[in-house]
Amino acid sequence: MEFILRFIFVFIISALGDVFWTLYFIEIEKRNAFKAALWGAIIMLIVGTTIINYDFSHYLLIAAVLGGFVGTYFTVKYFKND
Repeated sequence: MEFILRFIFVFIISALGDVFWTLYFIEIEKRNAFKAALWGAIIMLIVGTTIINYDFSHYLLIAAVLGGFVGTYFTVKYFKND
């Protein structure tokens, strides 16, 4: 059960990480230094949390990859309509 909870946590945190990466690049494109720097700091926190968790089991890297795909895909789809 603990593995399943970690898998779900890593998936969610990775998805959020990629949402934030996408927002980071959007702010970079707008040349908004403060917002880009803020997203960059949040990304580092999420990356560190993800690495600590999938170091527990390398199979959790699958959750990180899936979460990353989902996070980026839906963020780009959302902002594509702007």
